[in-house]
This record gives sequence, structure tokens and C-alpha cells, in this order.
Amino acid sequence: MVRTSVRGFTLLEIILACAMLGLLTLAIFRSFDYGARAFKKATSRQDSQAALRSVYGLLRDDLRKSHFRTISTIERSTLVEGRAYRRDGLCLASLRDWNAEESFDDINGLPKWDRYLLYYGTFEGLLIRTTLDHDRPDYSPAPFPDLDEGRYLKEDPESNTGYQTGYRILSRDLLEFQGELHPSRDTVDIRCMLRHRSGKQNEISLTVYPQNTWPKGENR
Repeated sequence: MVRTSVRGFTLLEIILACAMLGLLTLAIFRSFDYGARAFKKATSRQDSQAALRSVYGLLRDDLRKSHFRTISTIERSTLVEGRAYRRDGLCLASLRDWNAEESFDDINGLPKWDRYLLYYGTFEGLLIRTTLDHDRPDYSPAPFPDLDEGRYLKEDPESNTGYQTGYRILSRDLLEFQGELHPSRDTVDIRCMLRHRSGKQNEISLTVYPQNTWPKGENR
């Protein structure tokens, strides 16, 4: 009868095998963690860019339909990491229903301005768009009366008072929102900057001529 001896693993071999397995497991987890963080950054960047495109489209369309004489601004600023950023308010006239015939004058076809839109940035970093439905009988182009910061530009849009009938939060990552009026050419300059979680910034700048300004050059 032939006896065969079965040799087991030594303690040193077991320790080395466990160490190699641990290193392999660590490398796998690190690769997964790197991929997850990269995906999170890319998603955050895409969300910020999508929000900025949405803001750009809304602002451009609302301003194009408006009348320059109805637009007013409230300049505000706040400090973020030691640097001053604008968080302005921008108010402009609009219509409750652009498709309704009664929203336009029967004689000259001009809009009967029965609504205002207010864009503003809060000090906590929200960009908000509210609707203000006034009840004044005169629909001629004029800025919103008594645009009071304490009533219409509150940190919590739910607590705004006055003529506000609705609101929408466009972004929670606002860094800067700035509006500048140029009466000499009836145009509005807008600068909006959002910051996503990675710390990088996305920015848009646009210059808009409100196409319902009539007669041309009346502000000069």
C-alpha cells in the first residue's frame, strides 16, 4: 500500500493570499467609487446645464413678448465666499392668455397688459419666477406699480403677498442673476450664473429687444 502525503497551506501562504485578495477587493471598490463619483459629477453638470437652458428659453421668450416701458429692476447683492454677487429682481409685463382675442386691442392690435412676470434671485440661491395679476383698469404699457422688495421678493415665495398668483422655482443653485436696462436702444441685458455641486459654474448672457415696444424709440 502506497501512502501519499497531502501538504496543506502554511500560515505565511494564507496571509499572503488574504493580503492579495484584500488588495484586489480594494482596487475593485475604488474603481466603482471613482465611476460613481464621475457619474454623479456628470449628472450634476448636465442638470445645471439643462436648468440654465430652461432659464434662457423662458427669459428670452418672456422678454421678447414684452414692452420695454413695462420693465423694471431691483438691484440686490449678496456675499458668497467673500465675493459679491447680484441677486436682482426683474419685472416685465405679459398677458394671462396670449391666444385669446380679447387680450389684444381691437383697433391697434397691441397687447392689453394684464399680467406681470417677476424673476428674482434669493439670498439663499433660488431663482424664482412669479406671476402678478394686477387689477388696474388701464392696460397701457407701464412698470408694475409699487414693486416692493418686502412684499414680492421674499426668500420663501409662498410668503409673498400682494398680486402674486403663482410661482415657479427655476433653480436652487443660483450664483448670480443680473438685469440691466438700456433705454437708449430699448434693450435688456441679462446675466445668469448657476453653480453645480462640483463647484464649477455655468453662465448665460443675453441681450433682448422686447418686440412689442411701440412706437419704436419712445424711451429715447
